[in-house]
Amino acid sequence: MRTKQNQYFEKWWIPVLVYLGIFAIFFIGAKLERNWIINFSGILVIINFLASIITGIRCIKKGKWYFIFPIMGVGLIVVVSTFILFAIGNIDYYGANKKIPENIKIYDPYNFSPKSVKYLNSNSGLRISGYGGSYSFYIKHSFKEKGNFYLKAYEITSNERLSEKKLNKRLYSVNTLEEKLYKGYFKIYEGSQNYQYAGRIELWFKPLDDKDEYKVTEQNFKITGWESSW
Repeated sequence: MRTKQNQYFEKWWIPVLVYLGIFAIFFIGAKLERNWIINFSGILVIINFLASIITGIRCIKKGKWYFIFPIMGVGLIVVVSTFILFAIGNIDYYGANKKIPENIKIYDPYNFSPKSVKYLNSNSGLRISGYGGSYSFYIKHSFKEKGNFYLKAYEITSNERLSEKKLNKRLYSVNTLEEKLYKGYFKIYEGSQNYQYAGRIELWFKPLDDKDEYKVTEQNFKITGWESSW
C-alpha cells in the first residue's frame, strides 16, 4: 500500500497544488503583516522545489517526461517570484503589530532639531533626529573619564535588542572630561518606514583601563526601520 509520501512523488499535480498553497500562505502573511508566516512560506518553497525535482525524475523513468514542464514550470515561477518579493521587495513587517505604549515619555526624532535653542540651552543629554531607520544622534554630556562610548537599541514592549552587531561596531572616542556635544549616525534595520514602533536608545561607556562598561543614560523614541532598497 502506497503511503501519502509516495503519492506525493508519484503524482505530478501534487507538487503543483502545493506550490499554489504555499503562495496562498505567503499572501496571507503579507495581509496579516506577519514576518514569521512569510518566512515560513519561503522555507516551504525551497523544500517543495527540491521534492518536485524527485517527482520529475520519477516521471522521466516512467516515460512521462512531459509532466516535467508543469512541475518545474510552476516551481520556477514560484521560486523566482518569491526571490523577487523577498530580495527586491524587501518586505519587513517588524513593528507592524507592535503598539507604542502610552504611559511612557517618548520623543519623535522626526520633529527634533539639534539647532533648537531649547536643546542647546538644556542639559537633555541623548537625542536623535531622522526617519526611515537612518538617524543622527546628539549627546550633550560631560563624561567622568576617558574612553569610548557606543549605543544600544531595544524594542520597548519586548525588550528585544535591535541591530546589535551593527551598533556594537560603532565606537566613539572620549578625549575630554568637559561637556561636549557629540554627534554621529546609526541605522536601525528591523522594520520599514511604514511601521513606527517604540525604541529605547541607551548610551554605554567603555573605560580605557579595562573596567567594566556601564550605561550612562537612555531615552525612548518612536523609530522605524531602514529599507536598503531606497
